[in-house]
Amino acid sequence: MRTVAFSLFLLLAAVCAPVIGQTAPLEEKQKAVLAFEVRVDLVKDGELGKALDLGTMMSSMPNMDGMDMSKLKKVIGAMSAPENMDAAQGVASGGPTPEFFMQSHFEDNEVCEMLKKKLEEDNGGTVKHDGKTFYMPPEDGPEMLIHFPKSGLMEVGTKAYLFQDNRKVMTDRLMKAWTATSSEETIRIVADLDAAKGLIGEAVAMAKESADPMTGEFLNLVDNMNDLSITLDVANSKNLLNLTATGVNSEEAKELHSGLDGILGMAKLGGNMQVQAMKEQDPEGAAVMGSILESLNAKLDGEQVKLVVPKPDGFNAFLKKSIEQAMSMMGPSFRP
Repeated sequence: MRTVAFSLFLLLAAVCAPVIGQTAPLEEKQKAVLAFEVRVDLVKDGELGKALDLGTMMSSMPNMDGMDMSKLKKVIGAMSAPENMDAAQGVASGGPTPEFFMQSHFEDNEVCEMLKKKLEEDNGGTVKHDGKTFYMPPEDGPEMLIHFPKSGLMEVGTKAYLFQDNRKVMTDRLMKAWTATSSEETIRIVADLDAAKGLIGEAVAMAKESADPMTGEFLNLVDNMNDLSITLDVANSKNLLNLTATGVNSEEAKELHSGLDGILGMAKLGGNMQVQAMKEQDPEGAAVMGSILESLNAKLDGEQVKLVVPKPDGFNAFLKKSIEQAMSMMGPSFRP
């Protein structure tokens, strides 16, 4: 009898072991509604970065705790949203944080090794999960963990996200919008607005109380969107900006298109006045700005509203000149 019971126990253990080792699936309210990525390497190594010698500039910047942050290649992350403004204000005053994770990718493992050594010296404690070690920074306690999954990669985030395999933490809508953007853009930001309706609705209502008419019109458009994707690229792409907003339905998309086009029209009107004033002192800059303003036209494509701003000829030279002028005004301490 004991042999039979022991055999059944072994069988049960073999069946249950994989389940016990798994992390519980995320609740819908825990899932990420915002994702972002910043490609530092594309900026530094791109046409504009080389023209500005950003590599030298970043290397000359003061290091954080002796760590060479010029080796940072990219930062990518995602986060959930507080349920409402009360919860959001609670975060600001030290309350529970939303679920999140952020990955920092470096050129080599030197920065990660220094960070790991500092964590071990601070002795904030560790958490073991699935054979991996997660560090707890002393000042943040158990809510935030730090992980070094491989050479040159550091992850910071909450337990709920870091314990998920492959960081599959996004809502379905956010994942669909995220995969529709390119990872070869300098900056990309994608939001699932529908999943954060409660928070966004309250935030918009509060913002409208003190907003000017033009800002108020823009805030009204938020109600028409289900998701929003923005990519910016000053490095290598032929486009400076790609914006895509998905309407709640086709009718809402039409209203969204009409409203956005109206706002862009007002922006063009004010911008063209500045361009006219620039023409005598900086004709090349005026041509660049005029080209950008001319491209501010939203397009309606089914339930999506899109805005694409191409990079005009002479943009790199114009931006380089503008940055150099700004740095010159700030003084020699801001130069590499």
